Formats: sequence, structure tokens, C-alpha cells
Amino acid sequence: MLTKTAEEIMIPLYKYPNIPKWFTIRQAIQLIQHFTINANGKSSLPRSVLVTDEENQVVGMIRRRDILRSLEPRGFFGRHVQHPRMFPDIEPDLNLVEAVFDHFWTKCLKQAEEPIEKYMTPIEHTVNYNDHLMKIIYMIDITGMSLLPVVKDNEIIGVIRTVEVLSEIAKMLDIE
Repeated sequence: MLTKTAEEIMIPLYKYPNIPKWFTIRQAIQLIQHFTINANGKSSLPRSVLVTDEENQVVGMIRRRDILRSLEPRGFFGRHVQHPRMFPDIEPDLNLVEAVFDHFWTKCLKQAEEPIEKYMTPIEHTVNYNDHLMKIIYMIDITGMSLLPVVKDNEIIGVIRTVEVLSEIAKMLDIE
């Protein structure tokens, strides 16, 4: 079982959602909400969407948490502040969000029209199609990513998620 390769357990690229980098946050949300991944007899919504460039090459991914961060009001929680001394050691007051909800909601709606390229995570780590399960587990662990592209001949041919890896481990442990 440990000799299973990435290619044997991956989701082929054509079965995974992707979107051009110039599309908006709103369009990414729509895709995530309406795309179903069918793998190993199970269906699920994607946790991320692959991002492509003008040549339809995968250049990154936008995760659900990236989308949520993109809608955050700029500077409100201190994460988007350009100058680190603007809000020194100030804890965010989440009650303020409720007090000015309408104002912030209007800003969120506007930010939903921004391109996903601003918030995507670039592809920095991949696994090879012939990498075995233990190497895939290692790569997921050291990168902290829950999805890694699978490469063959310098081209991304699919993705491997922690869901598929855990499913293979369950089979090894005779858990069904």
C-alpha cells in the first residue's frame, strides 16, 4: 500500500475546479459553492480553486480562507495595515464590527469585485506523479498545505488532497 503513487490517488486536473486569475472574488465564491468534487465514491465541495493564467497554466490556488480574508475590512484587524506602528499592540474589538456592520458590509461587497490574483496562494510546492504515499504525507506535513498539485513532465496533471491521503491510510488500517 505504501507504494501507491500520487497519480493513482490524485484527482485529475480536468475534474478539479479552476478559474482565471482575473476573475473576481465573487466568481470564486460562486464556483466553490456550486462545484462538486466526486472522488472515490464520495462527493464534496472544494476547499480551494486552482488559479490559471492567460495560457491556462495553473499558477496558484485560492482557498476558502483566502476568500474570507479578502473580504475583511482593510486595516480593521491590523492585518492589512501597511505601516506596523499604526496600531501597535491593539487587540481588535469585534463588537465594533456589529456597531458599524452596514458600513463594513458595503465595503465587503465592493471588495468581492476585486480579482482573485491579489489573494491567491502561488504554487510553490508540488509532488511528482510517481511519488509514493509516504513522500506525499511528508510534503503535506512540511508545507502545511491541504492540497498539492501533481506534476508529470513539468505539467500539472492533477491534485492530491489530504482527503485522498487519509482515505489511503484508512485502507491500510482496514478502516472503511
